[in-house]
Amino acid sequence: MRKYNPVGEWRPIVFEGDVNSILADIRSSTNDERVMGALFYIRTTNYNVIEFAVKGSLVLPHKEINLPNNVHLIPISEEDQEPTFPGREPSKYMYDGWIELLDTSVDSVTRAIQEIEWTLGLLGSSFGCRFEWVYKYQYVNHKPGDLMVTESHIDLLRAMLDVDHTMEDRIKIQSALDWYVSAKGMKNVFNRFLATWSALEHICSSLFSEDGFLSLKAELSQLKDKRITEKLADKNIPSDKKNFSTNDKIKVALMCIFKSDQEMKEIFTKKNTGGNTLANIRNMLSHGGIREGDADDLLQVRTANHVLERLVSNILIKITLNFKDVDDFFKEPRSMVITITTDDPRASMVCSDLRVLSAKSWRIKPDWIE
Repeated sequence: MRKYNPVGEWRPIVFEGDVNSILADIRSSTNDERVMGALFYIRTTNYNVIEFAVKGSLVLPHKEINLPNNVHLIPISEEDQEPTFPGREPSKYMYDGWIELLDTSVDSVTRAIQEIEWTLGLLGSSFGCRFEWVYKYQYVNHKPGDLMVTESHIDLLRAMLDVDHTMEDRIKIQSALDWYVSAKGMKNVFNRFLATWSALEHICSSLFSEDGFLSLKAELSQLKDKRITEKLADKNIPSDKKNFSTNDKIKVALMCIFKSDQEMKEIFTKKNTGGNTLANIRNMLSHGGIREGDADDLLQVRTANHVLERLVSNILIKITLNFKDVDDFFKEPRSMVITITTDDPRASMVCSDLRVLSAKSWRIKPDWIE
């Protein structure tokens, strides 16, 4: 077995050479972040493999699984001991994984990454198990920081809980919240975008049910008003809500919720550097036009998703608050904190000597795999 880490470990790479020149060379050869991380590992360790780690409710029958596409999986535990799977929490089932490379070209590394993702996708779908996995060495860590909760956040929560929603309204809001929260936990950025869009689509479409809901009833009942009808026509939206498409419902809901068309334009009009609106990206993801293996498309969707998540979060909060402005609860900017530790290989990917770091053990921990 030729790989950098002993089985069950995830160490920072010990390297005393010129990291910057290696990174510059890698950046000139590919814009795929996954390939960049793999090439950095290869160039700094001289091992022609890609390492990854898995956790979840998957209990494999052997001490080592060697698959025909050169993917290997070995069960591990947090402690330096033989794993005892029966009776453990499902999230604690962990595996050390790697794939052997035929060569270290960009094409070969890209194919190997596809093999890893294909193998793990089949494991999850074929056996109905839930699990998470992560490449050990990533060029960019997209893990978000932690929100610094202030008294303003607590005031916002109290205000949302004080609104006396009917049970029917709560069910509609909760369904959209479930889509939004599920999206936040998704590793695949394309699925994450679609799930976030589902939250947007669900909450906006719910406003147009037969019974209506919340205070938008009054707003929607005014759609026959000449002024609003003209405004809708200007947006190419039919004046009769019976003829609304799903996108029409989203557009009208946004104009009613925010009393302007700014948010609607962010979704349906404003184009990104790739020349696409958020709505265009959603259609391409659903019907073709976005290539999941393309690094440029990956970056485009990841950037778009940041915008969409912010918009959907504001919509859900505003509806839950019965249309009060969320900014009324924050007198100062909301802030995030990013903690960089010296006992976590995700934060300390490379160093000149492991002894300068604070970790006593580099055994893989469950919270590293997320």
